[in-house]
Amino acid sequence: MASIFFSTAAAYLVTAVHARLRPLQAISISSLIGFGGCSLYLLLEATRATQNAKILLHWGEIGLLYTIVNFLFLAAAYNSKIVSKHRFPVSLIWILGLVVIVNLWVSLRLIFGIDAFAWRLTEPMAIIYGWTLLGAGIFAWYMIIEPYWENIWPLLGAFIAYGFTLTGPLIYLLINPTIVPVIYSRVVAYLLLVLFTFLSALVYAVRGFYKQM
Repeated sequence: MASIFFSTAAAYLVTAVHARLRPLQAISISSLIGFGGCSLYLLLEATRATQNAKILLHWGEIGLLYTIVNFLFLAAAYNSKIVSKHRFPVSLIWILGLVVIVNLWVSLRLIFGIDAFAWRLTEPMAIIYGWTLLGAGIFAWYMIIEPYWENIWPLLGAFIAYGFTLTGPLIYLLINPTIVPVIYSRVVAYLLLVLFTFLSALVYAVRGFYKQM
């Protein structure tokens, strides 16, 4: 989960540095779906739980607060205009399409209680991962709808942050598969996808930077 929070923070940071409101739409919508879904699940579980109800309620309230903040961000960015409609390459659209397909497939399976992750998850963690991955997939899908360099920078930042924080632990997990019950082939596939998006984001970030110089 740390990698998800880190990548989300990176997307917000890049948006702030780039000083554009339009990309905030995609980040806010993806966060409303991802963290809003997590919050709703945790709050509902807190009403049914016989144990750890206070912990579930606490995290559900944090998720709800985060959802409200992103709703305000979305309201602020709702009528924002795209300053530059310079499109990024079609090859990047295909990469984003792959990310959308994988994220939707994995996230929906996790939300509906179907085993789909690289290692064994408890039911609550599977659903939480599912909602956050669904939000990430929506983020990438939004970039396909509006394929402009102005929009893509926060997502590239998120990919780089996600890959930076997750590559090492995944490699360590492959070397030491007894730490947690893993499905080896899925860990390999997960690592390859993370590396692919990480390296692709670096390449396109450099290309985009030089295009704007």
